[in-house]
Amino acid sequence: MANYKSKLALKLIIFLTILVLLNALCFNNNPKFDLTEIKSYSLSPHTIKVLQELDQPVKILCFFRSGDVRLAKAKAYLNQFEVQSNLISSEFHDPDVESDLRGKYALQDYGMVFMAGSKTYEVQQVDEMHLTHGLLEVTRSRSEPAVPLLPEPLIELPLKEMPLNFFAIVAVFFITVLLIPFTFVTLSLLVWWQRR
Repeated sequence: MANYKSKLALKLIIFLTILVLLNALCFNNNPKFDLTEIKSYSLSPHTIKVLQELDQPVKILCFFRSGDVRLAKAKAYLNQFEVQSNLISSEFHDPDVESDLRGKYALQDYGMVFMAGSKTYEVQQVDEMHLTHGLLEVTRSRSEPAVPLLPEPLIELPLKEMPLNFFAIVAVFFITVLLIPFTFVTLSLLVWWQRR
């Protein structure tokens, strides 16, 4: 009986250790996959290169009303920017609530202010092209040649209408057909083994 209890305790400890390791792995890496064919939720290689080549901190102040539709887009882009470069920092403010900020930064309209060193640049449109251009404006020296703006993606479709690529289909198949049933079978066998 003591041998049975020690084996059961050992199996339980191993199972819990695996769960803790999987949990830690998932929370520490936090990978995000863009499963759309046109990669509309990923940064372009040009933007990633600009972010990785930053040599000075860039602070991005965002001024949007709480109900502004651009607020969510700005947060999504800036989160991706901060993942690519630890020199990017961002703050979000509502100029209607914090009215002194509007005068302090001489804002013409709601938008974003890029600051690096003594340079500032204001961006009104929230898309990858304009945000990357804002980064370049405040970080490049005046002697460097101007970098042309990259065109926007041809289409921005809502997520529900985007066709999934092969990787997405394989991932969904793996999770639903293999991983979930395997977990239930493993747990069922563990319970059966304990009652035996």
